[in-house]
Amino acid sequence: MKLLINKIKAAGLALAVGFGLTMAAQAQYSITNFTLVSGIKTNQLFINAVNIAYIKFTTTTLPTGTNAVINFYDNNTSNNITYTNIAYTNYVTVKTNVTFVSTNSFGNLQTNTYPGQWTYEEVVVANTNALPAIATFNLGANTSSTQTRNIVTAKGLIVKSMTDFTNGVVEIGYSTSP
Repeated sequence: MKLLINKIKAAGLALAVGFGLTMAAQAQYSITNFTLVSGIKTNQLFINAVNIAYIKFTTTTLPTGTNAVINFYDNNTSNNITYTNIAYTNYVTVKTNVTFVSTNSFGNLQTNTYPGQWTYEEVVVANTNALPAIATFNLGANTSSTQTRNIVTAKGLIVKSMTDFTNGVVEIGYSTSP
């Protein structure tokens, strides 16, 4: 009986160690840093899908009374946060009634109504749209903020500073596995 209890304890310990190693392996991530320089800038960070674990922001110089606004976009096209839909033709069908009014040879007015449908072309012109931000961050001047987020992108990651400030640093902890 004692041997059976020891085997159960050993199996439980092996299971716990294996689980702990699995959790430690999943907790590993890579780190990338980049500096947001003066002006409103767009930075392409990743061109493949990425899972973001945390984001650390540090802002330095901002105009008085303003916040730094930073947007994240899911895209892999170099520094592009817009997309264009091409022009196309849409065919619209409208149900209507056709009424035919005539006077017969006896001078009586005759009205005939027939159901029908009318189809016409509608050209939809090409248009350019902005991608929606997948995350937006507001930061005060001379502050540092670390935010734990679970942001998963499908295409890549583009970061855009929406505010003119100098020497803001962004550190991102990420993994490329789903």
